[in-house]
Amino acid sequence: MRLILHVGTEKTGSTAIQQHLLINRETLAERGVHLCRSLGGGNHRALVAAFMPPDTLDDFLRAQNLADAEQRAVWAAGVLDGFAAEVAAAKADAGMETVVVSSEHFHSRLLEPDSVTRLATFLDGLFTDVSVICYLRRQDQMALSFYSQKLRAGFVPPEILPLSKVRRRADSLPPYFDFDSLLHRWSEAFGASRMRPRLYQTESFAGGDVVEDFFQMAGLGVPDSRLPRAANPSLCRASQVALRVFNAQCGGYDPATRDCHGSRRRALVDYLERTGGDDRGQLPTRDEAQAFYAAFASSNARVAARWFQRESLFKEDFSAYPDTSQPVDWEDAATRLAGFMVEEGEREALARAEADARATKELAAAEAAQPATARGSTAGEG
Repeated sequence: MRLILHVGTEKTGSTAIQQHLLINRETLAERGVHLCRSLGGGNHRALVAAFMPPDTLDDFLRAQNLADAEQRAVWAAGVLDGFAAEVAAAKADAGMETVVVSSEHFHSRLLEPDSVTRLATFLDGLFTDVSVICYLRRQDQMALSFYSQKLRAGFVPPEILPLSKVRRRADSLPPYFDFDSLLHRWSEAFGASRMRPRLYQTESFAGGDVVEDFFQMAGLGVPDSRLPRAANPSLCRASQVALRVFNAQCGGYDPATRDCHGSRRRALVDYLERTGGDDRGQLPTRDEAQAFYAAFASSNARVAARWFQRESLFKEDFSAYPDTSQPVDWEDAATRLAGFMVEEGEREALARAEADARATKELAAAEAAQPATARGSTAGEG
């Protein structure tokens, strides 16, 4: 039995890949491909969490109420047992030859070699062949997308290009962006021959599309069903500032407070996306982007030489960045927040009116269902 293990990275179209795996589940089954069910929906994050170090905790584990180490160990054992049973059932189906597991959080959560090694040992006990597919995106572009993601998740990121803020040690690159360390960690655990790194660049994709590229790389054939390409949901500069102000007042890096305001924040993001804007969001200057990217020059050069047999890993066109810092229109940001508050107030007022109408209707129906003598008695009381 063969395993296709898609490990991200984050911000490289993983959600689109997972959505297309899901909508093509039946077609894939006819081709002998089993899309994992026991690990969750499209993002099989439970398998990632099962191999995270016991002293680390993230949003997924908090949502599962798994802060207690013993409880978490029991949960992880259940996840692995459930997945092993699912693989055994797939093997028993004579037509099944391949299992697909996908989560971009393999990239961002399994940062220690021991975690990846334990995962590899577990999977080698279930599969005769494993292919690890990993997309790499130019670090400055990845950071811009990461910044937007953190805002949407309720955080208050200190800066757009977070090199100095996410270093684990002063003498090392941030693991989130260090692709040489990433590929070394995974190839040491799984073997270099099993690695399938790909560049997240349109001109590098088979068919010019990351979904089709993944399907071809994984040997899954052409996807039978396709979703329409989603409109770019990026927030303009003023909307990003509005969201940042909201986050600063509603939790920021405090998980409990941040989660408490989650539904309101999601409503705000939806409003900001709908109201749109004329720019792509806050951008660093061209010099800042190039300086950030330059920090990874040695790491990228090693990846380019070893895995792609080329001198430069990515296209190095920075013309999309401005020459100077972009001003923020604070009045526009305030107007957007005010507009959201008005819309929320109207929505809540409508919800209250609808609730009152339902209550009145239910009361009238209950009174109508009473016997006439009971209604008369009630009317005559007092």
